Amino acid sequence: MNCRLNILFSIIFSAFTFTILAQNYCPEKRLLLEKYKAEDYIQSKAYIDTVLLRCPDQKDNAYFWHISAFINFNVFQKVDNKSPISKARKEAVSAVLKSIELDKDNQYLEHNHKVTNVIANGFYNHYVGFLDTINYEKAVEFYQEFRALKLIVNPNEDLSQYEIQFHNMLAQIYKQLYHNDENAIEFIKLAISSYENVLAIDPNNYSANKNLGILYHNLGVEIIMKELPIDADLEVVIVMEEKAVNYFSKSLPYLKKVYKMEPTDVAIVHGIAAVYYSLNDTEQHTKYYNLYRELKNTNSNNK
Repeated sequence: MNCRLNILFSIIFSAFTFTILAQNYCPEKRLLLEKYKAEDYIQSKAYIDTVLLRCPDQKDNAYFWHISAFINFNVFQKVDNKSPISKARKEAVSAVLKSIELDKDNQYLEHNHKVTNVIANGFYNHYVGFLDTINYEKAVEFYQEFRALKLIVNPNEDLSQYEIQFHNMLAQIYKQLYHNDENAIEFIKLAISSYENVLAIDPNNYSANKNLGILYHNLGVEIIMKELPIDADLEVVIVMEEKAVNYFSKSLPYLKKVYKMEPTDVAIVHGIAAVYYSLNDTEQHTKYYNLYRELKNTNSNNK
């Protein structure tokens, strides 16, 4: 990839020096190009602002922003060592977007798209590396940059699998944050929202259905086990029980959907039995609990 980009930079430089005489002459731009050709990326980057100051017409020049994007990209790659906090990467994105906007004849579109795609993939790599309970906000930012740039290169690109993976993984992070501090109810709401985002794309997604079913069941159990005082007033008991039943009822459709997909999943069958037990449906609880015992025994015999 680096070899291809180096060839691309050489082509761009040659094309620029050929066309420079046809444009309004700007000696600072020539200095910028000389520094860039010499691979002095720091100095060539420093000349970007100088060119804009001394040659203000360049702010509307698609080629100037095209070259500026590659200069900043090289600073990001070779000076900043692909640092996730590199300002040069952000400036490369800004420059290439200006070039695309000003390039009415699509003269530089192919090269602009190539560097945009490389930058997008870099954002994706950083998103994956930052997706944990400490850096998740930065990870979300990197993913959104990746997604936006991919759609600039190809507005019709199908990113659904990336979206599904992103929301499923993010939901897991939110659940962990909630378990770290169960007073932070906003995280469990964010987890639910993330799983719902997955199901909006793929209603039959196994992971999202399973995790939503378990999550709602566990929320109902938490109300009964943790929130309901032993000496609570009857009115409080009724309200809390209604809230718990609501969670159990929400859990059931997701778990039963997963059960249809994978009827031998012991954890799911056990979960359905537990939900029916919590809903005081003895008949259905017995049915699924017996299925659970049969599956468990079968798995034990197969070992």
